[in-house]
Amino acid sequence: MFLYRKYTLQTHIRCFEAMTKLLGNYTKRCVISFLDRYRKIEGWMKETGAKTPTREEIEALGKAFSASAKKYGIELYTCCETVDLSEFEIFHGSCVDVSLLRGCGGGSWKAEKDPGQRKECGCAASIDIGAYDTCRNLCRYCYANRSLSVVDRNHRLHNPLSPLLYGELQAEDRVTERKMRLLRDGQLSLFNGYYE
Repeated sequence: MFLYRKYTLQTHIRCFEAMTKLLGNYTKRCVISFLDRYRKIEGWMKETGAKTPTREEIEALGKAFSASAKKYGIELYTCCETVDLSEFEIFHGSCVDVSLLRGCGGGSWKAEKDPGQRKECGCAASIDIGAYDTCRNLCRYCYANRSLSVVDRNHRLHNPLSPLLYGELQAEDRVTERKMRLLRDGQLSLFNGYYE
């Protein structure tokens, strides 16, 4: 979340209440995050006047969001935040959450924190399957796109029959096999009935 003339505290609070009301019967968990100041988006922030909420504003949002979420039975977590919102029953979460994986896939998991992520990130080690400079939503605050022209170029290279996310293998490209380690123990267990 970020603040500027169109997206005020009250706008965020009102929209979050509306979303939780609509999604409450279909959603168990919601992860929230506040704008990080990446170098790539500094120009946009200056141009629009957008800003990261202050601690007081974050706490005001946390209190209001928590009330809405509780009303509709949704658990709230933060993504990669240092601020402690536990007094509002909002806890540090992660996008790649081992406890959720255990609940979905059974078995025993040996996942460790992803060493390639920021210190505050609680995600288990994982491999991103996306590609930078390919999203046509073009959110100005997103660090994943460098420029509209690069996104347009990559979009023109897209071939739905290619095994790549965009473009095709070229003669100068090098394909290497990545060593993978299974994070789940697929051993047949008397207790979880799961095997590979």
